[in-house]
Amino acid sequence: MIRLPFHLQKFISVVLLCSGLALMWWLFVAAIRQYHNAPLQKVVVKIDHHKGFRFVEEKDILARIAFVLGDSSLKCKTAEIPLLKIEQDLDAHPFIRKAQVYIDQQQNIVIEVTQERPVLRIINHDGTNCFLTDINTLIPVSNSCPVRLPVVLGQVITQSPERDSAVQYSLFEFINILSRDTFLKAFVDQIWVDENGEVSLIPLCGNHEVKLGLLQDNIQEKLKRLKIFYKDVLPAKGWETYKEINLRYRGQLVCVKNELQADSSFLKPKI
Repeated sequence: MIRLPFHLQKFISVVLLCSGLALMWWLFVAAIRQYHNAPLQKVVVKIDHHKGFRFVEEKDILARIAFVLGDSSLKCKTAEIPLLKIEQDLDAHPFIRKAQVYIDQQQNIVIEVTQERPVLRIINHDGTNCFLTDINTLIPVSNSCPVRLPVVLGQVITQSPERDSAVQYSLFEFINILSRDTFLKAFVDQIWVDENGEVSLIPLCGNHEVKLGLLQDNIQEKLKRLKIFYKDVLPAKGWETYKEINLRYRGQLVCVKNELQADSSFLKPKI
């Protein structure tokens, strides 16, 4: 058996290694070209309807795809699909928070849509009608998707951006607190905001108004007093006894009877 010189063995090994790497690179490039030149198979739409909102449907997304790609959307090669342009178009939709668009291994265009999630409906004194979302942004009201939400009326939006921003944020914080309290959440029907940014509640039970004042001022302590009053006082006194429950003053709960007789009660929270 002939034994090749060491330097010749090394040369052959390098040649074989380079040839193998070149073959692998060629196969990789060929696979990439085949992938990009493959025709689009279908459009797969995934929308987070499990959150309970149906602001956008699959047909709405397909209509946007047809608008961006034209009539030949399913005749496109995967390399020709403007994924970023589709994402930007969908992100501009008022009820879409985020859209992710990509091509999967089966040459399908996959669109994953995250919808906006409103927590409050605002009906402003000037007729402005909008939703406040769970990330403290305003979006228009949907006419195609009825949503059961707490309603805020009055002067939420005015001509004072600084004041309006403070009111909006305080409402956002308030509704988050309220959503975690199943007892009080069940009582609140409507929320009123006056020209000074002070808030009143209209409950579902009884015939009274709850004056909270500015939501930035000790709102959790105020709600604690209100909860005690609802649990311990109103069931004994009667739900129609008072027309006004005022929590605007620190450490106090002031009631006004329906007979127009002031009954000032000072209720200390139970520890």
